[in-house]
Amino acid sequence: MEVLIAMVVAAIGFLGLAMMQVTAIQANSHASKYTQASILAQERIEELNSEYLDPDDSTNNDLKIGSTGTDTDIDETGAPGGVFTRTWTVSDHGDFTRAVTVVVTWNGLGLNRTVRLSTITMGRGDQ
Repeated sequence: MEVLIAMVVAAIGFLGLAMMQVTAIQANSHASKYTQASILAQERIEELNSEYLDPDDSTNNDLKIGSTGTDTDIDETGAPGGVFTRTWTVSDHGDFTRAVTVVVTWNGLGLNRTVRLSTITMGRGDQ
């Protein structure tokens, strides 16, 4: 009888450990998606920051006030075939400066998730 009780107690303990392991794996996956989304947003901000801002140049459309863009169904490297959507907007922030906002969204664990990064830039990598 005592052995049976000990086995039941041990089984309950092992089930608890297994549930904790599953929760830890899900949390790691969730954190990984947030990291990937943050990297995607940061990469786009750096691309826009590196562009030269010339108010008289009509060929440079990415950094113009009011410009927007969207990359849909991209993976963590920005290539097609993933779960992320990346959008960006450029707005006026004063003389020769622009406010750039990049938003990355995806569906994780049945909920819509979002990472939003913003910066002020003059172009050419100046911040």
